[in-house]
Amino acid sequence: HETIHLQVNYGLVNNLSWDNYEGFSYSFYIVYRKTQSQFIFYPIDSLAPSSSTWTDLNPGTGINKYYVAVNKGSYCTPSIRSTTDSGFS
Repeated sequence: HETIHLQVNYGLVNNLSWDNYEGFSYSFYIVYRKTQSQFIFYPIDSLAPSSSTWTDLNPGTGINKYYVAVNKGSYCTPSIRSTTDSGFS
């Protein structure tokens, strides 16, 4: 998997841009925002997987924090492979 690198240009509107996620297949990106008065991030939009930009037309006042994520839709199932008899490596 490759982490999504997000860049935010703050102004009267906040412009977000990111590189494409590489890893598993996904149906959409989810944009999350947290304002200065909020304690958690809230989803504010979902976008097609071909998207790599988004504009927050109503960012309000103060500095917002953002992140962009993809949703696999199912859980990853890790496999455990023992390389030693003790179970520790």
